[in-house]
Amino acid sequence: MLNKSSEIPAITESFPANDLVLDVLTQLTGQLNHAFVTGPYAAKLPEGSEANFSSEGIAFHSTCGKSKYILSAHELKPSTSLESFLSYLDLHGKIAKSNVEDRRITLQLVVPVKYVGNTPSLLGSASMPSNRRKRKTVVGHAVSRALPNPPPSQPQPRSRYQSRWSKNASATPLQVIEYETHSFKKTICRLSQDGNTTLEQLSELETIEIAKNWLSYSKQGFPGGGYLGKGYYKYAIRAKYEGNDVALLQYIPQGSTSETNHQNLLAELDVLTQASGFAASFKERTQMTLSTTLPNISYNSDGAFIGMTTSFIPAGPLPVNSSDVSDERSLLYNTFLVVPLLPTGGFCKERRFSGNSEIGQNDEDYAGMMIDAFAHHVVEDANGEYMLADIQGIVQFDKSIILFDPQAHTKAGMSGSWDRGSEEIDKFCKEHKCNVICKQLELRDLLQPFPHRPW
Repeated sequence: MLNKSSEIPAITESFPANDLVLDVLTQLTGQLNHAFVTGPYAAKLPEGSEANFSSEGIAFHSTCGKSKYILSAHELKPSTSLESFLSYLDLHGKIAKSNVEDRRITLQLVVPVKYVGNTPSLLGSASMPSNRRKRKTVVGHAVSRALPNPPPSQPQPRSRYQSRWSKNASATPLQVIEYETHSFKKTICRLSQDGNTTLEQLSELETIEIAKNWLSYSKQGFPGGGYLGKGYYKYAIRAKYEGNDVALLQYIPQGSTSETNHQNLLAELDVLTQASGFAASFKERTQMTLSTTLPNISYNSDGAFIGMTTSFIPAGPLPVNSSDVSDERSLLYNTFLVVPLLPTGGFCKERRFSGNSEIGQNDEDYAGMMIDAFAHHVVEDANGEYMLADIQGIVQFDKSIILFDPQAHTKAGMSGSWDRGSEEIDKFCKEHKCNVICKQLELRDLLQPFPHRPW
């Protein structure tokens, strides 16, 4: 067994999250091989033996707690990205939750050592812990180990072939989602340059496919079978529109009716459109004011619309009290809101920056300070008439943020059932603390009176 002095120094590299996992592992294996050959490590192998770094010989292991998993060729297929690979390991319990939260992967590279001219034997291994945080993959030290030379009087034991094939019993079977087609008419929301929104109902009859039987999955408490999740007030359901997967939103029946579902979703589309406009003006402001480019902030509003079915939908849920009774309806109400699907995966982290009545104080990192400055910009841009609340979103590996499901407080108090009026705007102006980005953008002191505008 080689001693501590045989450890290979750390190898550090950076990779974008969309790089293919096989390309990354091939590059890292090549670097480890080079370090092994050019360093003193190869000389410490038993005489007449060599390490086999070829793709046919090496194997990768992942660990979770005390369990170790051999990664098959299927799991390392050429089309898999680093982001998808991390999500796969997380889904199948082959990586520690702490590593997922830290955007970190640890793998062990096992390299066989064979005697030249004789039957190969797996005499040792080289371990390659590889760590990745956000856009970086960090490869730690590698250790090469080998058994000592067998005594000359004893021939090298001949290895017996053993099949390594095993059915992947832990693989999750693909879920077949059944869809129901509905005809509907679309309502869109237009935003003018001066910040006014207009709801417009289109006359064209369209169709959308909506997952069935998602209500039974919702009782499990996690996504599955077309059920994407739920918040305090709404269900999120998988649907297909114009060949694309989308998220369809409807209010939870407890506490809502067909009318309140209809009115609230129309109001949500209006606020989402307004919020998207403010995100665009914030980007314009940063580009005009700063010498550097900030990570992008946007809302998942592209192509968002309200749909109203042309056929009657029985409102509210059917009672489903036992596993042998299922509610296969795809819709609970005639009106629904469609938005783009949010990105998911190990490199995407969901985060809440503020509440309906809790202003954001996110000065612990750059993403939080950006959102606080964005919220400040909204109040200033609207001249104290409008503010965004309940700001939440997905922080991606490149630090860009996709926000979703916004609420608003307005001076008129008319943006929706969540709107608490000018009281919340005044509270924000008093409690908001400007950070370095606010100052760089030359945002105004919110404690000073807003200028009079003719509109």
